This record gives sequence, structure tokens and C-alpha cells, in this order.
Amino acid sequence: MTLLDKIDTVFEWLYIHSGENPNLTKIQTGLEGKDIDIGEIKDILAKLKDEKLIYCVLGENRMAIYSDYCNYLISFDGKYFYETVKTFKEKIKRENDKATFIDGMNRNMENNATLLTTWTRRLFYGTVAAAVGGLGLLVIEIVKALHFQS
Repeated sequence: MTLLDKIDTVFEWLYIHSGENPNLTKIQTGLEGKDIDIGEIKDILAKLKDEKLIYCVLGENRMAIYSDYCNYLISFDGKYFYETVKTFKEKIKRENDKATFIDGMNRNMENNATLLTTWTRRLFYGTVAAAVGGLGLLVIEIVKALHFQS
């Protein structure tokens, strides 16, 4: 079982059993046979708490600190995350997909900027050439006019 599988397993278990006010002992018992040891469970609980997906209740107080004696409940953000994203694997996949999409968009913008620079330069040189050609024609017409009058 990968680390992400372990996080997802603990989080899903908490989501399913949140209404039972699970403490560390209940969580450990509920996850027996899942190849997740108590140290990993504690680390995962700390991670989920840092992500604000769960909170720790001791008596009537929501604790800002981690404790072996509190009950771990899914927060509103945790419920929303579970019902919309579901797993950390999916969250990471979405983040990677978004990063890949943004990287592609950045490359497209760079290519477009290069093309714009190239076409702007061509337009500038074309305009200069037209201006020089127009001045040349003007000079020829002035010379013709002066020559015709004499």
C-alpha cells in the first residue's frame, strides 16, 4: 500500500465513521489489517488536521493541537473535499493535470509572442519599404514635373 493509499484509507474511514466520534484507539482498531501502523495513523491524522480536513475535539473544545485522547471529526472542508474530490490521489492528479495544462498554455503564449514579434518586425520593414518606395516615386514625379516645365 502506497503512502497515498494509506492517507486515502484513513480519510475514508474517518469520513464513514465521523458520526461515531472516533478516537485514536477506534481508528486503529477500525483499520486493523490495512497495513497502516499506529505511527503512520498519527502522521496521517496530523496531515489531515494541517489540511483542515479534520479537527480534534477534547470534551467541548476543538483543539488546535494534536492529541492521542481526542475525537477526530471531519470538518466541513473535509466533507466537501471527500464528496467532490474523494481522494488525495485524485487531488494530486488534478493538480498535475492543471499544471500540465498551464504549462501548455504558457508554451502557446510564448509561441504566439514569438510569432507576433516576427510579424510586427515584417510589418515594420514592409512599411519602411513602402515609405521609401513612395518617396522615390514622389522624387521621380517632381523631377519629371521640373523637367517638363523647362
